[in-house]
Amino acid sequence: MRRLIASLAAIAMIALTVSLGNWQLRRADEKAAMQAVRDQAAAAGPIDFTGSSGDPASLLGSRLRVTGYFDDDRTIFIDNRTHAGIAGFHVVAPMHVPGRDRVVLVLRGWAAGDPHDRRRLPQVPGGERAWTVEGLVEPGIPGGIRLGDWAPGGPDDRIWPRFERDAFAAWSGLEPFPWVLRQTSDSGDGLVRDWVQPGASVDRHRAYALQWYSFALLFAILWAWYGFWVPRRRRRAGGPGGESPIGEQEEASAASRDRPSGPDAP
Repeated sequence: MRRLIASLAAIAMIALTVSLGNWQLRRADEKAAMQAVRDQAAAAGPIDFTGSSGDPASLLGSRLRVTGYFDDDRTIFIDNRTHAGIAGFHVVAPMHVPGRDRVVLVLRGWAAGDPHDRRRLPQVPGGERAWTVEGLVEPGIPGGIRLGDWAPGGPDDRIWPRFERDAFAAWSGLEPFPWVLRQTSDSGDGLVRDWVQPGASVDRHRAYALQWYSFALLFAILWAWYGFWVPRRRRRAGGPGGESPIGEQEEASAASRDRPSGPDAP
């Protein structure tokens, strides 16, 4: 029974570590593909956006140039974003494109937070004039780990733990296009746009995959050694009766100790 339990545990650990290795390889392939799309978009040059198409399939991965006005009152700040070890915010602003009812959501960049008052919003120039920005069209903004349910509060609640398009539409009363523009151009607004390239972590994911596969191989070797090889060697050393010579010697020694000695001994 113990051998069966040990075998099941070994099989479970091998399956788990192999699946984790496969997941890391899939992440590496996804990020390599994302990097290839970015490189292709960078080589193709920006497309002037007129608002005539909001189809994500036709725009995702493209470099877009948009001109419009930022809505300061509906600009939100994604909390707990760091740059160079400094805590701050990612600034997400809706841009009104002239002649269009829908707005373009622009991930403008990173701004440092106030180290003494984390609820104090950074000053970001915006709606006083028209802006022309360039960036990459993406399906959304990665939200990281979700810790419990959350919903935006009133109109002054502009510090959010993560970005959700549907929540933003309900909170702002605006209808955004079904994608986000990650700004890459320098518009002189003082925001940092040192975005992490997806391809930068491909090798790390592959290294993690190799680590998980190594764990799977180690579990397989230990299972084969202690589950099959060691019991087989013991059976071979046990002789016809299945007992090992060492066990026979111990039994003989115990019997000699129990045998009576002296004149009454048989």
